[in-house]
Amino acid sequence: ENLKKQQFLPVECSNQ
Repeated sequence: ENLKKQQFLPVECSNQ
């Protein structure tokens, strides 16, 4: 689960 959170974190940063 932690791994998925780290992979989704950069995606949100790119969205903003």
